[in-house]
Amino acid sequence: MFRPASADEDTSALRIGLFVQFGLLSLVSSIAVTTAQSSQGLVIGTVYAALLTALAFWMLREPAKLSFLGGGLPVVVVIGVLLVLVAASNERHYLAVRNAPHFATSAPALELPAWLLVHGHEPYRDHLADGAPISPGPGWFMLLSPFTLPHLTAILGALSLGLVVLLLRRDHRYAAGVFFVLVFLQPSFQAQITNGQDLFVVSFALVCLALAAERLDDSSRKALILGVVAGFVATARIPIVLMTTILGYGVFLKDRRTGCYFTVSMLLTSGLLHGIFAVWAHRMGHMYQPMHVFGRATNGAGLSARVAVIILLACSLGWIALRMKPMAYYWMVGMYLAMFSLFVPEAIKEFVQSPRWDWEGSIYITFPLPLLIGALVLIYARAPATHDRAVPAAAE
Repeated sequence: MFRPASADEDTSALRIGLFVQFGLLSLVSSIAVTTAQSSQGLVIGTVYAALLTALAFWMLREPAKLSFLGGGLPVVVVIGVLLVLVAASNERHYLAVRNAPHFATSAPALELPAWLLVHGHEPYRDHLADGAPISPGPGWFMLLSPFTLPHLTAILGALSLGLVVLLLRRDHRYAAGVFFVLVFLQPSFQAQITNGQDLFVVSFALVCLALAAERLDDSSRKALILGVVAGFVATARIPIVLMTTILGYGVFLKDRRTGCYFTVSMLLTSGLLHGIFAVWAHRMGHMYQPMHVFGRATNGAGLSARVAVIILLACSLGWIALRMKPMAYYWMVGMYLAMFSLFVPEAIKEFVQSPRWDWEGSIYITFPLPLLIGALVLIYARAPATHDRAVPAAAE
């Protein structure tokens, strides 16, 4: 379904701003991975990011020359084969290293609480092997449990990328092809999903929710169901409820009744999930571990980081209040800005404390990339300036 932007809607400034940020985040993504693998990683990463940014510019500005990306079954088959190969490779690697002493804690943080819950235990009873607390909330680890319980955690990145591509193809096939290429070529995406990291999956889930919410009609039943799903996603990390609330505001701008149903059901679902499991943990004498992010923010962040978060978040919420429109790409931009405001100061703080280009906190900068790329490809796909006969034809 192709829905071009209205003729009086000028998105040129927004497109430029998002494209510049895409280039900067791609630079962080590339350097963080290449410097961990090569002594020349800084140069290699910079060159790779420049090439990727140039490719993005070409794909977004010249859709007629690359219209094959909006093709039918052959394109779907190619994307499917690539995702299956990546998923199989990641899963093989994950199963080989998951029991290593210094393996990343992200995948066990999804698997351990699901295993405890299935066996009748309070899911936040135990900390992870290295003593780290469990960050994912109850709705999120339950939502992913069909994959995490059999240790298929490493396929979630490829699977969620495929789901976003399928949803985007319903809107605009060429945009879906560009989205796949620009995400698939991100070094940080490939590096993180190999170890079962779920932060990119969180961003993919938010993109899916935005695309689905834009298609909501006046059916209160559909709005309630999607709101419940959004409530489960909102528990992925404590701050993610802010992103789903921003999405609810966007839906409200599109249709007040639908937006109210969606937002209320989302907040109730998220609140009930957190409340039930927090009470359970308290009665068992355990810490409700997803709440540790507040202690980390209070104790670990310096004054400058707190001030940066407040200023960035205030600016982001101001933009959302004044500029948000009833279109999915605006909702993605709003969620991206809120994520950027909350997580980037923490990443910079970690870099200052341990100045290495391959620092662990770089993931906090790069994991919102799917929201940024999703907004970017939809803005270009729907903007009147990008209309070309080949593009609408591919979108049918």
